[in-house]
Amino acid sequence: MKFYHNSVVYITGGSSGIGYEIAKRILSKGAIVVLFARNREKLAAAQRELACDQPDLLKRIGTIPLDVSDPAGTLKAVTLAAGTYGSPSIVINCAGIAYSCSFESTGYELFRSMLETNVLGTRNMNYAAVPLMKQKGGTIVNVSSLAGLIGTIGYSAYGASKFAVTGLSEIMRIELKKEGIHVKVVCPPEVDTPMVRDESKTIDPIAKRFKVLGGVLTVEEAAEYIVRKIPGRSFMIIPGKTARISYVLSSYFPGIFRGSMDILFTLFSKKTA
Repeated sequence: MKFYHNSVVYITGGSSGIGYEIAKRILSKGAIVVLFARNREKLAAAQRELACDQPDLLKRIGTIPLDVSDPAGTLKAVTLAAGTYGSPSIVINCAGIAYSCSFESTGYELFRSMLETNVLGTRNMNYAAVPLMKQKGGTIVNVSSLAGLIGTIGYSAYGASKFAVTGLSEIMRIELKKEGIHVKVVCPPEVDTPMVRDESKTIDPIAKRFKVLGGVLTVEEAAEYIVRKIPGRSFMIIPGKTARISYVLSSYFPGIFRGSMDILFTLFSKKTA
């Protein structure tokens, strides 16, 4: 409770999904929350829903439209947020896009857009926020994915972007520690969010079978675990027991793990042929 109380928390991708659910939980712990997302209408709806017709809560919820892939726009939005609500003590980067298709089916523009939002968007927000956090320190949370730790069939662009977010977080953790800024990375498995539900309409059946091997969580389960773990000492936060087991197996027994994935790919391919 003390960790979040009176903290100013910036959340990208805060109008829905994991970002929204995190906002709901830390508001109940006394935080001031600033939500960033591209769609003004969705931001306004999220603000109303989170406030629940309580004026005191509404005062602690700010909203700023933002496309994090725009570096100049991100700097402007963060400067506005700092002037209006205060410099951030916690930044949570949830903004991201996902699309599943094979490497050969992933055109250049799709690959580029994935990197611009997921990687450069995370970079842009952090780059704008870090100078504001140096005086008092704070916490940065970058949301990656289990697909940013384990290669997943059908996710060449998404996986590449999330591996990059994980790597970026590793370097930021080392470099910013001396500034009193603690960096963490979140690597959830499949989470039932609007983005994932949209993706499920076009996902390849084989990719879907592989994706759920790491476990499936409700957005409430994922957000609850993340909020509980952010104040702790762990750099890597992996919601879901099955996801954590998968990561351990892939880390300590990489050859066996990859061999198992090859066998499963053959079996899944036969079933969907």
